[in-house]
Amino acid sequence: MEIPARKINLQANDAALAQQLMDEVKRLREQHHIKRPEAGKGVRRKPISFLPIELLDRRYYLDEPLDGSRRSQVSKEVRAYADACKDVGLEP
Repeated sequence: MEIPARKINLQANDAALAQQLMDEVKRLREQHHIKRPEAGKGVRRKPISFLPIELLDRRYYLDEPLDGSRRSQVSKEVRAYADACKDVGLEP
């Protein structure tokens, strides 16, 4: 979402400017009926792991058996994929 250009007093302290911005964000969320993300949601701090994809490839193409830990990783990612598909109305 773009926030239209606003006049900002750059001589004001940072706390006041931050509060002004957060008030604007809150108002825009209410206006557009967008919920604030829960704590720990909305921002990905770690890169996406490609290990589950590699494990799926190894299992499918190389017929490698997976140990318990690796099976667990793959199962979690398959469930997450199915949930993401369901959220957007796609067949997994």
